[in-house]
Amino acid sequence: MKKILIIILIAAAAVTAYFVLPGLINSKNKITAAGDSKRLPKVLFVTSGIDEGAGYISEGVCVALEAFGKRGVYVRLDNRNTLLRPELLSGYDIIVLPTSIGYNDGDRKYSLTFMSDNEMDNIRQYVSSGGILIAEENIGRNMSDGTDRVDGNGELNKDNWRLAELFGIRMKEIDMIGFSIEEKDVKIWNGTIKEKNELDEWALIPSEITSDKVKVFAEWVKDNERIPAVISNEYGKGRAYLLTSTYLLHPSNAGGNSGIEQIENFYNYVLNEAFSYKKHEFEINPWPFAGTTAFCISFNPGGNDDQYGRVAGFLNRENVPAVFFIDSSLTPSQLQILVQNENISLQSGFYYREDAGKFDYSQIVQGILMNEQKFGKKFRGIRFPFGITNFWGLIFADEIGYLFDSSIGIDHLTGYQGSVIPYNIPVSQNTFYKTLNIQEISPTSSLDADYFEKIVTEPDYTEEDQRNDVFLFGKYLSDFYEFVVRPKNGIMVYQGSPEYTGYNENTLMPLKKLIDSVKSGNCWITKPEEAALYRNKLNELSVLVNESDNSLSFQISLPEKTEIKGFTLKLKTKPSVVKTNSSNSVKEFNGMYYVVCDIKNGDVINIDF
Repeated sequence: MKKILIIILIAAAAVTAYFVLPGLINSKNKITAAGDSKRLPKVLFVTSGIDEGAGYISEGVCVALEAFGKRGVYVRLDNRNTLLRPELLSGYDIIVLPTSIGYNDGDRKYSLTFMSDNEMDNIRQYVSSGGILIAEENIGRNMSDGTDRVDGNGELNKDNWRLAELFGIRMKEIDMIGFSIEEKDVKIWNGTIKEKNELDEWALIPSEITSDKVKVFAEWVKDNERIPAVISNEYGKGRAYLLTSTYLLHPSNAGGNSGIEQIENFYNYVLNEAFSYKKHEFEINPWPFAGTTAFCISFNPGGNDDQYGRVAGFLNRENVPAVFFIDSSLTPSQLQILVQNENISLQSGFYYREDAGKFDYSQIVQGILMNEQKFGKKFRGIRFPFGITNFWGLIFADEIGYLFDSSIGIDHLTGYQGSVIPYNIPVSQNTFYKTLNIQEISPTSSLDADYFEKIVTEPDYTEEDQRNDVFLFGKYLSDFYEFVVRPKNGIMVYQGSPEYTGYNENTLMPLKKLIDSVKSGNCWITKPEEAALYRNKLNELSVLVNESDNSLSFQISLPEKTEIKGFTLKLKTKPSVVKTNSSNSVKEFNGMYYVVCDIKNGDVINIDF
């Protein structure tokens, strides 16, 4: 009997050791996040894009993308349908609901001036649960059928407007002639925001503050009369901001009332409110591998075999990746030159080299699929000929799994078109709207052909003319990178063609100098498809942070089987100890510290100071 008992005890001990000891051993290496964690902010910007714009977005959306993106905050562009899906709203920490023309264009199917009670109830619940809302004038003023909610006295209140208690005000429509908007206390606009109205301007403005938690940032001012113009209100666990004048978050160089810096100041103020719990200064870096900027080289179709060979050889010598957008004009010999270079990827330039902007659905589908069949390749990205996008083309490319479009050029030197932060594309046309997952990786609006057109137009293209054009193109590229991309921590996509960039060794020099410049900095040199893939993963990422006086702990949440390589945290203070589930490195650049590691679902990053 004793022998049997001993055997049973030994067996039990063995079983226990088999199941328990590995857990005890692993627990020594397990990195844990504990305490009251806070989620790092993500932003939802509700916009249908510019009507008939086929992927174009308003200038104010670009400013928001860049202001948030610079601080490592991911922005998702989506349509108003999300307002009827509370489970989606809860995934975001800041929601921006613009009502200005150009943000949600078209009739009441687009405009956020027209809202159902259900939508407004969902918004209230979102803020009450801890969300931050930024909204503009006339938000929800009309019912979905167009009926004006304003009562006989011209007022919106808690009896006819379900957002009244959210903002802590009653609203009344009055003529604002003679009123200006002046900043109060905070330093966002630094003085006058809107000059005095010389003409009649009827607006819904706060007639009474009903909450003791309202904060006034700016006022309508006329002589001794002062009326709130920009306010915030604490509601439940969250906060709601209301701007009561059109285009206060729209850049003045595009018809708005605020400068780029002022709009950025406002969003930074809101972000600081969202980050108010922070003991340490940290952000998610917008690019992997500690890149403060990103850079891609892209080529459009065009040129002869010698020019293709010259460009391919140049890319080999520089050892940099590049993407060629190819179409039916590419010859077998040119294709052979490209496929022999491991640094080159091939993406769709559409089958036909003609303006695809007016093509109908069947023509677009044919042009995209014929290009794939010609080259026997499943593409991951597209650039439409001459940078002219197509509504149906973007929808179809998204449906068949393309990762990115690279057609909509950036111009921040003379205007404010495009964004140096990639964005998922909203499209709208004829009261139909749809939000796509395909990312816009915008190229420079000016390309080599704009500077070297004499190659085609003038048979006698002198060396002196070439040197002058090389200088001008090089200056444009340098200015774009230094004054547009670097201040925004954005991405630059060089846009050229073998025909012009590869004309001779001189015309290669602007790209050569640009590559030298980005290599000398802290830049992630990549391909557009890799940039799009990385941005998509950031969209799926959720991070909880826990702080103490001397440490930070980040809990990673990602879909299973999704891994982000080179994920980077940006810190102001040098860490003394970094523990991650994978190997890590710490880099210093311009007084900031970058913690780089690979992450997957369930990983934790612990940082001690």
